[in-house]
Amino acid sequence: MDDAPVASPLEGGDARAIETLARREASRLIAVARHILVNDEDAVQVVRDVLVSATQHAPEGGTASRASNELRRETVSAAVARLHARPHVPEEAIGDLLPRFLPSGNHVEQFRAWPAASDDAGSGDQTAALVRDAIQHVPESFRIVLLLHDVEGMSIDEIAAVLATTPNPVRIRLHRARLGLRTLLAPQLQGVA
Repeated sequence: MDDAPVASPLEGGDARAIETLARREASRLIAVARHILVNDEDAVQVVRDVLVSATQHAPEGGTASRASNELRRETVSAAVARLHARPHVPEEAIGDLLPRFLPSGNHVEQFRAWPAASDDAGSGDQTAALVRDAIQHVPESFRIVLLLHDVEGMSIDEIAAVLATTPNPVRIRLHRARLGLRTLLAPQLQGVA
């Protein structure tokens, strides 16, 4: 995207500009919301709400990429808010997914090397499907941080702001989420001895 200063597509409430922006960004924003909410209907509703809000509260201009990033940030915030508004369901502890250690400090599990990446597109698709499925089994508060950082490319500080916390808990959750994901993927990708 172009970073030259331009008027925001939302500025002034121009219906055609808003429609163009919605068409350009909607599928990407729905994908972001779907990562967090899992439910397609909720994701679509969140994006609708964000786009409606954006038309009513137009930013002051800036770069085209900044307008796009603001929409993404608003989508993430709205999706997290919707997630937190759901009836509370006790979350699974991540402890069962974290590595276990012997008193000597060595891992309890004996891991073999994971297979090298293949140039075969089918193999890559299969691996991607395994990873997507495994991510869904990481407990929610850890999964959200993992998705926002490793999939959506948000910084630790941005995630902390969205989750209304400080960066340190975000770093801890991200580290634990990655360890949990590794544990979930290990049997499929390398076999645990």
